[in-house]
Amino acid sequence: MKNEHDTNDPYPPYMDLKMAARYLTISTRHMHRLAAMGQIPRKRLSPGCVRYRKSDLDAFMNKK
Repeated sequence: MKNEHDTNDPYPPYMDLKMAARYLTISTRHMHRLAAMGQIPRKRLSPGCVRYRKSDLDAFMNKK
């Protein structure tokens, strides 16, 4: 059974705003707008800490 951490993928399963934007090859500003519009789910861990799930980003890319 293959674990998602066993791959050579440089992106972790949970990403901050900058890394998620880089993963989608968009600006952080555009990433923030997409999340604010509800097109990309985000998890707010605390007032200054938001994370994006890689699987949600992949699903967003597959919708395009």
